[in-house]
Amino acid sequence: MYEVTAILDDEALARRANLCLRTRGLCGAEQVVVKVASGTVILCGQLASRQDKRVCLECFRHMAGVIRVVDQLTVSAPPLGTPS
Repeated sequence: MYEVTAILDDEALARRANLCLRTRGLCGAEQVVVKVASGTVILCGQLASRQDKRVCLECFRHMAGVIRVVDQLTVSAPPLGTPS
């Protein structure tokens, strides 16, 4: 019974995590893959800026049900001469 509940909780958390990610207006959010296992959120993909990455990570760190966030996100290189 516990294992089934944990799986359902992970699925619900994954849905909430994806919704949060998609509604933040982050450039490149559609390229981010969210995986959830036992309350651990694993984020993979590429975002356009360090600021977008910070916003993304903070969103998940404060989400109810998240025990840990694994950051595997990268930031695309800005054009030369452009601050990131």
